[in-house]
Amino acid sequence: MSFMPDLDVLAGYARRFQQASCTFGEVVPGEFDPETGGYGEDTFVESYSGSCLVMPDAGAGTVEYGEGPVTLRTYAIHLNGQASDVKVGHVGTVSGSRDDALNAVENLVVLDVQKSSTFTNRRIIVEEQL
Repeated sequence: MSFMPDLDVLAGYARRFQQASCTFGEVVPGEFDPETGGYGEDTFVESYSGSCLVMPDAGAGTVEYGEGPVTLRTYAIHLNGQASDVKVGHVGTVSGSRDDALNAVENLVVLDVQKSSTFTNRRIIVEEQL
């Protein structure tokens, strides 16, 4: 006898913990304009916008940046559903979190998009971008 969980029910439970909102996507550099000798505006192409659960991950490290050491924090983020368009290298932000410091982080960079056989949530690993 095998037990097969109802993934829709499990996804509903998981969404109750996803109190924050995340937006991820790709920054496409502006085109070179030979007349002005400059580049046009960068464009943000959204790949995910929706609820998320953000948790600290063990991969934090310290680097020299500017006038002293800075901690690069990493986070494990659970996105609602498969979020299959989120790719390594995409950037994102968090809003609506109870942690104001997390809401203030301007850019998170996707380091890993973890694979899963369930279709309830997608887990990604991100790092703060300096």
